[in-house]
Amino acid sequence: MITATEIISISKAQLLGAYTIQFEFTDGTEQIIDFEPFLHSANNEMVTKYLSLQEFSKFEIKHRNISWNDYEMCFPFTSLYEGKLLSPHCPSINNRMTVHTIGIIGYGRFGKLLAASLSPDFQVRVFEPELLHGTLAASMNAVSMAVALQSDCVFVCVPIIQFDTVVQAIAPLLPAGTPVLDVCSVKIYPAQVLRKHLRPKAPILPTHPMFGPVSAKEGWADLPFVLCPEDDATPDEISLVEFWSNYITSKHQARVITMSADEHDRITAYNLCLTQLLGRVLGNIGIQSSPIDAQSFKHLLSMKDMSYSDSMDLLIGMHRYNPYS
Repeated sequence: MITATEIISISKAQLLGAYTIQFEFTDGTEQIIDFEPFLHSANNEMVTKYLSLQEFSKFEIKHRNISWNDYEMCFPFTSLYEGKLLSPHCPSINNRMTVHTIGIIGYGRFGKLLAASLSPDFQVRVFEPELLHGTLAASMNAVSMAVALQSDCVFVCVPIIQFDTVVQAIAPLLPAGTPVLDVCSVKIYPAQVLRKHLRPKAPILPTHPMFGPVSAKEGWADLPFVLCPEDDATPDEISLVEFWSNYITSKHQARVITMSADEHDRITAYNLCLTQLLGRVLGNIGIQSSPIDAQSFKHLLSMKDMSYSDSMDLLIGMHRYNPYS
């Protein structure tokens, strides 16, 4: 078992034959894992394509972990370290639960994007204290918190600085067994909050769509969507992972990436927290476009614009609650 203070990486991954890989870790641990049962049992085309030995052999070590085709297929680091893959053998979520209604708690910039993206396929119920109850758009209604929590699946879409307070308010109203997902930009902290207040009453799934209204204005296609299932995921939580992974890839063509909350926060401390901070710094010093901008300077302007398209609460929250930022 990996403790919170250890920083362990894959130091070597060697293909031994067919679908079997030998892993060596920086603490001396070794694992030999046969991926063939996982691949044959999967029903996601983005996974089954790796039944081709030519495709399967094209793995690489990135950010402590192993991935195929820039995270098109990857596994939680802990599952590789312990030699236990997240099983694809669980029944389809359609055999365990039916998702017709989605509750969204919080109707800020991302809550609006999520509601609009899901409403073609689900009846969406939105709770936001400032909204009057009634129809927002087709298949989308503003409702009370209690009604939103009666949905088949609930997304908590509030700023991370409000997250603990909101989850505590949700806990006594949430029907037992109702799955809850978050969309915060850090993952260790919200996962801890969900475990503390909702589990085991409800299945939980920490997630991070790595995009916002600006980058997803043309849809989610090819954008990364991170899922961070619990190491000791229950059968219902495993089904939840399978359902949303299949839905996100098949309906929206986004790239689903599964990793631990710790691994997520280590990576995003650089590729998200740092870029958000630099974008704000560039804005504060007043850089502006000109007729003779070099391409590299245009990238800086883009970084500034993307940073300022997000709220200051997002920036503060990422740096306050990501232990690696």
